[in-house]
Amino acid sequence: IGALVVIPAGAAPQTVSLVRVEIDQDILSLDVSPSGNSTALLSGRVYLPYPKLVDSAEVFLTQDIPDYSGLLLSRNEFVLTAEEPEARFHGNLTVPPSLSSSLRGAVSIGGSATVEPGGTSVKIEGDSTDVEILPYYGAALYFQRVFGKIGPDGSETFILQVNNTGDADDTFTLSLLDPADLREGGITVDLEPTQPVPEGGSAQGKVTVRAHASERGTY
Repeated sequence: IGALVVIPAGAAPQTVSLVRVEIDQDILSLDVSPSGNSTALLSGRVYLPYPKLVDSAEVFLTQDIPDYSGLLLSRNEFVLTAEEPEARFHGNLTVPPSLSSSLRGAVSIGGSATVEPGGTSVKIEGDSTDVEILPYYGAALYFQRVFGKIGPDGSETFILQVNNTGDADDTFTLSLLDPADLREGGITVDLEPTQPVPEGGSAQGKVTVRAHASERGTY
């Protein structure tokens, strides 16, 4: 036999699988940031839901995974019996670092089994879990020009380049580290808000420096 057909009174026949897979995780989250390991643990079981109907089952698991990932299971061949109707497996799902958080996918574990009595080949009722690439955020900032001369009551505008080095869209807010010290020296700085920066993209912001005193100095 390969499956159990149940026909309740007055109802249509229903086929019940004799071998099933169950994955423990509802979702596999992977940290692909520079400090992450780009790996997620997957575990689960393969079992006989109706062990009294099966003497034994030789099971071979197969996997369907996103093309950007790899999965090596600890085992993919099992022999289940009425006395030992369940076996465990585990594996590590790996992906390259710095993948885009916009990627989506799922891991599916299924396969086939030869069931005794009868030596019938049956398809396993498989299971699947979603894959999530966690977002991480980062930026590289630099001035296109790093030096300027400002006369008394004058101003100078510098262009700040903001590169998004994370794996997700982001919005960057510019702020000064020492505005009070600059004001004491007669210097004020106006920051132009930057626009949202897409993953892998860049934006520019204007930084305008104004001198309100005749004191000389380098800032």
